[in-house]
Amino acid sequence: RRRVLWSLIGPFSKICMEEGLAPLEVAFWRALLGGVCFFAQTGICGGARIPLKHALFFCAFGVLSISVFFSSLQISIQLSGAATAMVLLYTAPAWVAVFSRILFHESFSSRRIALALALFGTALVCFSGGSLNAEPSVLGIVCGLISGLCYASHFPFYVWWQPRYSTATLYAYMLLGGALALFPFVDSPHPFVDGRANLLALGVVTNY
Repeated sequence: RRRVLWSLIGPFSKICMEEGLAPLEVAFWRALLGGVCFFAQTGICGGARIPLKHALFFCAFGVLSISVFFSSLQISIQLSGAATAMVLLYTAPAWVAVFSRILFHESFSSRRIALALALFGTALVCFSGGSLNAEPSVLGIVCGLISGLCYASHFPFYVWWQPRYSTATLYAYMLLGGALALFPFVDSPHPFVDGRANLLALGVVTNY
């Protein structure tokens, strides 16, 4: 189910950008609307009140893991096409294997090595041309790889913090930090005018 919902990131994002929103604006509203949903959930469940130092740390982590992640993915979608961007996003398991080795001293099994080689090979194939009928965009491919790296950073973070906090609590503060970092790039004060309600679907359906 999660993968089906995530597959809608590309189409919803393309529609939002065709309606005039810049990639970083799309990233901001996706983070903000998803964050509102997670804060509502954690508020109802009683997990919103946490120590200030932890809240600030989660927000700070969200600057990297959310704002850079969301914005680089949107730029990749714009420059290389939705299909290519999502392929590059799913190089994340290769990055996770590297993080697991460095942080948790997990061994590189033959299966993980094969996975990493396959995913990085897929990324290299993207240089032959994206899902748009144009020359491959180096910036688009690099941003897609960055999005995969940022997404992979979530996993060691969760391993460390999930014994103490729910996923909803972690995401609520991470998305808050990401939205605050992206706010200076927002030019449209009324994003839901002129059919931009696609942002609501992007924030709720593909994020929350």
